[in-house]
Amino acid sequence: MPKLFLPPAARSLADGQQAITAEGETVREVLDAVEEQHPGVRAKLMDGDQVRGGLAIIIDNKPCPLGLETRVSEKTEIHFLPPIAGG
Repeated sequence: MPKLFLPPAARSLADGQQAITAEGETVREVLDAVEEQHPGVRAKLMDGDQVRGGLAIIIDNKPCPLGLETRVSEKTEIHFLPPIAGG
């Protein structure tokens, strides 16, 4: 099953888990399945039907230009990454 990695701000809604496996053929379907298991996770990652400002979807270590409609496979790793600050 695809694995969705959560940013630290969303982990408390998933019993502290860093990643959750869930069924789905697209990022949206995986996110919907995770939301069924852990209500509230979607709201931490999404603003309505858009990815929250400042978060980026990374699929298998590559930026995801198609966003939620990106197709995934059994071994796909999905990351919702916050911006990296520093200097």
